[in-house]
Amino acid sequence: MKVKMTKIGLKYLIAFLILASISPLWAETDSNRGRADSFDVEFGAKLISNYAKSAQALQIDGKTATFKTGGAGLRIEADHPLWGRLFVSAGGGYSPSEQASFLSVTLSGSASGTFYGFGFERDFQLSPRWGAEFISDYVAFDLSGDLSGTYNDRQVDAEITTDTTQKEISLGFRYSLSERTSLNFGAGSTDWTLDAIADGTSGAIRATTEALADGSDTFKFIGVGFELWDIPVSVTLKRSKLSVDNEVDLNTIDIDLTLPRKLWF
Repeated sequence: MKVKMTKIGLKYLIAFLILASISPLWAETDSNRGRADSFDVEFGAKLISNYAKSAQALQIDGKTATFKTGGAGLRIEADHPLWGRLFVSAGGGYSPSEQASFLSVTLSGSASGTFYGFGFERDFQLSPRWGAEFISDYVAFDLSGDLSGTYNDRQVDAEITTDTTQKEISLGFRYSLSERTSLNFGAGSTDWTLDAIADGTSGAIRATTEALADGSDTFKFIGVGFELWDIPVSVTLKRSKLSVDNEVDLNTIDIDLTLPRKLWF
C-alpha cells in the first residue's frame, strides 16, 4: 500500500524534529555564549534572484494558466544569536517574451512584475561539519503585461495580470566540505495561490477571462554554497508538484549573494 505524506503530516514531522533538537542545542549554545542580550541583533543584506516556472500549463476548470514567477531584489536580515533570523525582501523583474492563451488565441509580448516577502530562519549546529536550518517564509508576486496575437486575420490585444503567493515551511541540512564550500538539501511544503486575469479586445468585441487556483504540495531542494571574490554565494535548485485538474512539475532556482556588512551597517 502506498502512503503519501500530506502537507499537515510533513509540518508535524518538521516541528517534531525541531523541538527534539532544541533542548540539547539550547543548553550548548547558552553555555558557550552565556546569556545573550535581548537586543544583541546583527543586521545584514543579500542580493537575491529567483525564477520558477511550471513544466506544463495548469488545467483549471477548462482554462489553462502557466505558473511563472521571478525577479531580483534585496533582502534585509536581522539575526539574533539565540532566537534566529527575521528577514524582509522586495524586488522586481522583466520578461521580454511572455505567452498566454486567451479564448483559444495564443498571445505574446513583454511583461514586468514586482515581489515582496518576509520570513524566519533558525540555524542548528549538529556537529563540526553538519548543520540544520528551519525556514518559514511568505512571498507574493505580481506580473502584468500587454500581449497581442491574431485570430482569423484579426488583431487581438489583451492585458494580462497574474497574482501568485507562496507560503513555505522547510527543514534543510548542510554539510561543510571546507570553510568556504558546503552542500545543502532538504524538503518542505508550500501553500500556493494563483489568480490570472486576461482582459482582451478584438475590434469592437471585448472579453475577460479569469483562472483561479490554489493548492498545498511538497517540494525537495538541493544546493551549494561557496565564495566568489570573498562574497558568499548560494545556489539552490527546487523541484515540486502543483496539483489542480492536472499535476505538473514546478522547477525553481534561487541565487543569493551576501553583501559585506561594511557596505550597509
